[in-house]
Amino acid sequence: MPQSLVKLYTHLVFTTRHRQSFIDETLENELYPYMSKIFRECDSPCIKINGAYDHIQALFQLSKKWAICDEVEEVKKCSSKWAKTKGEQYKNFYWQNGCGAFSVSESGIQNVIKYINIQKSHHKQSDFEEEFIGLLKKAEIRKTIIEPETDEDSINGRKNATKHINQKWIKVTYKKQNEILIIITAINKNK
Repeated sequence: MPQSLVKLYTHLVFTTRHRQSFIDETLENELYPYMSKIFRECDSPCIKINGAYDHIQALFQLSKKWAICDEVEEVKKCSSKWAKTKGEQYKNFYWQNGCGAFSVSESGIQNVIKYINIQKSHHKQSDFEEEFIGLLKKAEIRKTIIEPETDEDSINGRKNATKHINQKWIKVTYKKQNEILIIITAINKNK
């Protein structure tokens, strides 16, 4: 085949550094459109972006030209620099290292959009940590790392773990740092 055809929908989640409450209504009204613009410039149209005071969630179509970690780094870097220009109260605005990136099937897009839309009301009842642990459980990432079918070394001290669970193939790239497990990427797709 002389061409590359790609259609990968990704549900992306990441937080502000130390989960500081930087994302107020004033900032978010400009931040989300600005981040959507960065995704577009990376040839990865953003379908939906929303969040709460300390994190964002975005659904976008990943470009065939970008690795997920490089694109996330670009979105974080550009939006963090931009946020610092929006006032004295944002001068220490940074994103946390790492993220959660989950593949989404075509049939799951509407559910993810609805979920992203209700972030503020959702976080009146639960905090980000509970939510993120729920996303990891749903994607069966913990099981993949603890009981992998394959576990191989990757680059920069990272490991790749894979496992087939309930007709899905899970691949998690992770590293351990000071006894803390850092999830770098997680791919969950149907067999």
